[in-house]
Amino acid sequence: MPLPVQTLPAKAIVTPLMQWFHAEHRTLPWRGLQMPTTANARRAQDISPYATLVSEFMLQQTTVATVIPRFERFMVRFPTLESLASSPLEAIMHEWQGLGYYARARNLHRAAQYLVELGYPAGMPRAMLEWAKVPGVGPYTSAMLAAVANHESVPVVDTNVERVVARWGALAPVRARLRAEVTAALAPLVPTEAPGDFAQAVMELGALVCRARKPLCSECPVAVHCTGKEFPERFPPPKPKRERPHKSGFCLWLENEAGEICFVKRPGKGIWRDLWTLPLSPWGEARAEAERGHAHGFTHFTLDLRVVESADLHAHNLQPFVDQRWLQVADALDALPLPSMMRRMLVREGV
Repeated sequence: MPLPVQTLPAKAIVTPLMQWFHAEHRTLPWRGLQMPTTANARRAQDISPYATLVSEFMLQQTTVATVIPRFERFMVRFPTLESLASSPLEAIMHEWQGLGYYARARNLHRAAQYLVELGYPAGMPRAMLEWAKVPGVGPYTSAMLAAVANHESVPVVDTNVERVVARWGALAPVRARLRAEVTAALAPLVPTEAPGDFAQAVMELGALVCRARKPLCSECPVAVHCTGKEFPERFPPPKPKRERPHKSGFCLWLENEAGEICFVKRPGKGIWRDLWTLPLSPWGEARAEAERGHAHGFTHFTLDLRVVESADLHAHNLQPFVDQRWLQVADALDALPLPSMMRRMLVREGV
């Protein structure tokens, strides 16, 4: 019977995993390897900590396939940490479109400004505890940056890693304890040599092989040591499902004689903060009418909005806004940072 992952000799997992990773890893625009094994593999020192920082913010709750083209475009627009730190927030929000979770863009901007004040790159954090002091950088991101940028031997745990290590050790704690138990189990396995490669290897295994559904156990380089491989989908225990409440409302389609549409800027708090939208009504519990209706799912609730044509902005009870602009739809799509729901709505309604 396989040993629990906590007592498994590290080389039994690390050596085959790293061999697999160096042979099978995806080429990603932000990835460099601390121990490249092929001539065409990029070295970690050829990838700036700035690129790693940007990619880690983008990859939170967003798939690699979605991030790649937006990362490449973002790095063209903001090629250096200094260029990002000195840019207005609205420009950053505009480039963030399509990634969602716009708080990450605001946090990235704050992080860039903080690092520039420290004197980046000379003043760049050198350890996980220093990275954790950067605004917007949480436990996972600080560990990942320390492992990749600073070669610090620390366990890096995201959702993929939770799943992989929980299956290795057949860990089934209550959800509140899962990350702590996975971190404790993973820590003894982290090598002192190329810890950034190891962190990426465990994540890659979770993304490509040890998938949440229908894991490819026959392709796993460490399956022989996996305690949970007989029933992998039992580990980790699933999160309890919560039914999301439903909300609905309307947005105003106000058009002037020049064919321009009224857009308003949201306040700096709440849903879609600092983004531009059509004027919005308060959101209630009733479902919107099907005609000219648009649906969207947020993390904690779902939303239906219907489009209402109007000639008077002030004739309606509306959510607060802090600025107002009249633009052609095509110009708004090009120039304004818009929520993805609003962007889809404009394409359907006005182009």
